[in-house]
Amino acid sequence: MKDIRKLLKEQSSAILPDERVRENIRRELYPEGRAAAPEAAYAHGGTTNTRKNWRIAAFAAALAIVLLLTILLPLALRKNPVPPIDGGLFNQISDDTSFYAYGAASVGAILSFEQQESFSAAPQSALRTLSTLRQSRADAQAAQTEKISRYLSLVEGLLSDSFEHRETQNTADRKEYDFQMVVTVRDLLGNSLSYTMYYNKIPLSTQVEDGETEENYAIRGVLLVGDREYLVEGNGEHETEIEPDETEEETEMTFLVYHPEDPSDYIRMEQELSTETEEGETEIEQKYVYTTYVDGREVERTTVEYEQEEDGELELKLVVEADDVKDELLFQNERGTDTSLRVRGKLDGEDTAFRIYIRQNANGDTYYDFVFDQTHYEHDRFDDEEEDD
Repeated sequence: MKDIRKLLKEQSSAILPDERVRENIRRELYPEGRAAAPEAAYAHGGTTNTRKNWRIAAFAAALAIVLLLTILLPLALRKNPVPPIDGGLFNQISDDTSFYAYGAASVGAILSFEQQESFSAAPQSALRTLSTLRQSRADAQAAQTEKISRYLSLVEGLLSDSFEHRETQNTADRKEYDFQMVVTVRDLLGNSLSYTMYYNKIPLSTQVEDGETEENYAIRGVLLVGDREYLVEGNGEHETEIEPDETEEETEMTFLVYHPEDPSDYIRMEQELSTETEEGETEIEQKYVYTTYVDGREVERTTVEYEQEEDGELELKLVVEADDVKDELLFQNERGTDTSLRVRGKLDGEDTAFRIYIRQNANGDTYYDFVFDQTHYEHDRFDDEEEDD
């Protein structure tokens, strides 16, 4: 409101009609020869034409309102620029190489938690658990901890904002692949998690911009997670539309990880990135979608993106859709005596808020401590390992 008042004050001379305009209005309303409007006499002498003054004032006011709306509406309706999120790992993903590296790290984080069984069975197992454990609030909370734990390795990596990748010519025993990439992320305790990928590149296109050449390519290869090997492939599509005063770029890239024994079970990661520039203003939207397929059928869809609060604090939004249930959670990293995550949102259709503490037992192993009010639930944490030199 203060901005509108300030704008009105600054633009008053341009909005309100000047003396010449008012004189033209008088001539239009009362041409020569027309009967004069009734007059009112002042006590000190003199008269005034009340009907004429009223009509002039009303007409001038209406004209001022029209002019005001003509100026202010475009200002009010114009889309404000939305800058990139300040911070967050996504800002480090700028080309095909960094995208495939992030795909290996993020899907690897999900798989590392599910090494004990086929990763494709985990969503079904979680869904069965949620459908049977609904007798009490405590049972529901216990089921929720199981459901959320599957993604905490990914959440930690995204909130730690530490992401490194190194691509080299392959000199290992896997002679069928030309390239090797080691991807490293850090968890909230500062420990390193590393994944190795071997692959071949398939050229797609070449772009030259500002004297720099960028090659877009697909990949085919394998990803090593723990003691298991997963087939992977990545594809990228870049599209740019340029019109007068408007430039729109859309990037749709995919990274797929297949079960080594049944390729109809797989995880598909997609980057949804849209950059639109219009009249000098830029809006950027970026999120990543992980879809799990079993026997070629979609069983779960998870979306992650960053959000920034007014105070600048960074949050990670996690949306999980499965079995006609949509869960939405916001994670925020809190550092104090213990490393913890503050979580709020909706689970199983109900509002929820809790904290997740990363604790260590007497043997030095770390675990998650979920705290709902005064109720605690402990859950195994993924194994961490120091980065290989």
